[in-house]
Amino acid sequence: MMVFGAGLCLRTAIPVVCMGVLSPLGHALDRRLGLKRSMLVALAILTVGLVLRLRADAYAVLLVTAALVGIGDAIIRPILSGFIKDTFPDKTFAAPDKEFLSDWRR
Repeated sequence: MMVFGAGLCLRTAIPVVCMGVLSPLGHALDRRLGLKRSMLVALAILTVGLVLRLRADAYAVLLVTAALVGIGDAIIRPILSGFIKDTFPDKTFAAPDKEFLSDWRR
């Protein structure tokens, strides 16, 4: 399958647009389903999109799978930091400390 020009740009732009437009969906799902279930939904959507892409024999299928990957990514990105903070509360840092910043030039 050969794709050139605008078709290639469209296939690349769809996930980016989905991530930008649908990122509030992650927080909405988090409030409705909870953090872990929201992440499972996002991973399921990503998995479906990626598995379907393996069997893609038409350009339209590539566009649909690009949208699925963008939707899954849009859901998981905003809630991933909350998941990391909940899972590893003692290993996350808001900012480097003053001592670290003073030593970096030595």
